[in-house]
Amino acid sequence: MTDEPEHLVRDIREALEGLPSQLAAALFDVANDLRRLDVRPDVVEAFYLAAIHHGENDSYLNLGNLYAENDDHAKALEAYRASWRHGDAKGAFMAAQALESEGSLEEARDAYTFAAVQFPEASYRLARVLDAMGEHERAAEVLEGSAESSWESAVDLALGASKPVEEAIALLERHRDRGESEVAVTLGLLYERAGRDADARETWRRAAETGDAFAATNLGLALDDDGDRTEAVTWWRFAAQRGDEKAAELLEDLATTD
Repeated sequence: MTDEPEHLVRDIREALEGLPSQLAAALFDVANDLRRLDVRPDVVEAFYLAAIHHGENDSYLNLGNLYAENDDHAKALEAYRASWRHGDAKGAFMAAQALESEGSLEEARDAYTFAAVQFPEASYRLARVLDAMGEHERAAEVLEGSAESSWESAVDLALGASKPVEEAIALLERHRDRGESEVAVTLGLLYERAGRDADARETWRRAAETGDAFAATNLGLALDDDGDRTEAVTWWRFAAQRGDEKAAELLEDLATTD
């Protein structure tokens, strides 16, 4: 037989491009299904490219994800850029992350700016890029402007020196009350800073009971300070089992001193 797999994939691609343009959405759906079924990446790619050929621009984003999953980061970035050019905020966000990681800060800034209109989490990353570019005032403005919608911006702002501690606490409490438990560790630290130790421990305990390893470590430290080494060790073990390196170090230090 003379047909190698690459020839077969090329034949599939040519056949798909010859289909009526009305099938663009169907080709996109099939590509997504094939990807979920772990079909050969080049076959899945053929369906995404055919969908793009027929005008299904949503395929750029998923094509980028396919490339990223298979460690072809250069092609992934190009697909995300194309998605961004076609107005997809998620594509812009993915492109921005790739661009930031490779040090292309100006283009990353532009992509995050585009994405931030739809994705609050892009604002925090935009501020980070602006700070790295030396645009500190604008970075601060972005954080301040997105602090109510982005828990990451809120945490960054709360940890800075510009906001009084009670205002910072109130900001993080609003995020916590919306179910954004990621603020728990920082909120507890702010409670401690304000002299509200009981609130700090309760905040960390609630978060730890839902599986937050970092909160569990902080709770253990607070309990240890209170003289309850037994419960502290229980929480450090809990945190270490969930990958928290600080908890593992605390347990190791105990083992060498006992």
